[in-house]
Amino acid sequence: MLQHIIELAVKDGLEQIFISTHYLADQISDYFESGDRFGAKITYIHEEKPLGTAGSFAKLPLKDGICVVTNADIISPICYSKLIDFHFLNTATATVAVKQHLIEHPFGVVRADGINFIKCEEKPVWKTNVNAGIYVLDITTKTLIEKNECIDMPTLINRVKSEFGSVKIFPLHESWMDLGDVNVYSRES
Repeated sequence: MLQHIIELAVKDGLEQIFISTHYLADQISDYFESGDRFGAKITYIHEEKPLGTAGSFAKLPLKDGICVVTNADIISPICYSKLIDFHFLNTATATVAVKQHLIEHPFGVVRADGINFIKCEEKPVWKTNVNAGIYVLDITTKTLIEKNECIDMPTLINRVKSEFGSVKIFPLHESWMDLGDVNVYSRES
C-alpha cells in the first residue's frame, strides 16, 4: 500500500516523501531505502511510541509551504496534483478529501412531531461525506500540536477550523478503499 501511495505521489510530481514508522520500521526502511528506485527522496520519521497521524505530521522538518498527508491503509488512484490545485485555488489552510457514502434505510421511515404524522419516506437514502484519509495542510498548522502529543487528523482538522477557519473538502470521485479493517477484504473480494 505504501508503494502504491509513493508511486502515485511521484507520478504527480511529489518527490519529497516522509514515512512515519513505528511498527515494522526496519522492514519498511529496508524495502524503500532512500527512495531512489521509486524516483523519490524518502525521509523516515520514527516514533518511539505511536503519536497518531497528526502527531507524526508535527515532527516533519518543514518550516513553510504545504504537505500532503495520506493514511497508509487506504487505496485510491487520487490525483494529488488536482487536490493541491484545489487547496490553493480555495485559499485553504487545510483540505480534507472526502468520499460520498450512501446509507440506505431498510424500512419505510415515518417522520413525526410528537404524535403528529409529518410524512412517510420509503427506504430513504442518506448521503454523507466520509473522511478519505487524505489531506493537504499548511505547515503552520503544526503549531496547533503540542510536542509529542498523540493526536489524530480529525482532531487537528477541528483545531485548524477553530483557529484559522479555512478548511475545505475535496470531493474524491475516484475509487477509494479503507483497508484498515479486515472486514473490507471479504466485502471487496
